[in-house]
Amino acid sequence: MRTEKEMYELILQTAINDDRIIAVTIGGSRVNKNVSKDIFQDYDICYVVNELEPFISDDNWFHRFGEILIMGKPPGKEGYCLCLMQFTDGNRIDLSIYPKELSYRCIKSSLSTVLLDKNKIFPEKKEATDKDFHILKPTDLEFSNTCDEFWWVCPYVAKGLWREETLFALGALEEMVRPVLMRMLNYYIGIKTDFAISTGKFNKFLYKYLDEDIYEELLLTYTDAKSENIWSALFRICKLFIKISGIVSIELSYNFNKLYEQNVMNFVKHIKKLPKNTKDIY
Repeated sequence: MRTEKEMYELILQTAINDDRIIAVTIGGSRVNKNVSKDIFQDYDICYVVNELEPFISDDNWFHRFGEILIMGKPPGKEGYCLCLMQFTDGNRIDLSIYPKELSYRCIKSSLSTVLLDKNKIFPEKKEATDKDFHILKPTDLEFSNTCDEFWWVCPYVAKGLWREETLFALGALEEMVRPVLMRMLNYYIGIKTDFAISTGKFNKFLYKYLDEDIYEELLLTYTDAKSENIWSALFRICKLFIKISGIVSIELSYNFNKLYEQNVMNFVKHIKKLPKNTKDIY
């Protein structure tokens, strides 16, 4: 596997030797001082070029970066070219190529830094940080709406289970209910860290900041496709949401509608007991 030094040299020398490329930036985890380095980190690179079309039309040009295991070049990107390259030695480059008139996109994130600037097109930039991705403190209304949203979507899982629509129930659990739980857990972590950290993509760093018992409760909310286990996961998610939203409410001195919490829990429990041949919900 090529070393980080070798990869940086390849990326920079390619730009230095090609007059069409006028600047290079890097973003992502490799410039995030809060992320530990490992062998799977990508190189999130931006090239700024004088003319975009030659890079869009020439797939062979990208093979200069190494022996490619798989390459993705999604079509239809607005005003730029994206090439995703996984190499046989384990390295990966996600290369975005922008025309100079869109160069600002390469440094719009706080988590980016300039590696090469031939024509001095970029202003002097401070050290890369992940501040753009920090948990944001919710307003009173945002917190209240998050609580309302959680209790609004929970019955979708219950209805799917009653109808014996397993895939719908799992979809509702993972795509409607869980994201709201994660948002509330982020509020909780934000309070503990003075809203000065990011929990990363897909909340991958939650384990670093949650109390061990709460993290274990979270892991128990994941399930297989058995109906009874999905029911158990739903009730565990609700229990955890009640606990965390209560703490956040107290810490931020925010109010929310506790009646919704009680009403929906009772409703979901009622759906679980409903016979399959019933003609009325009540």
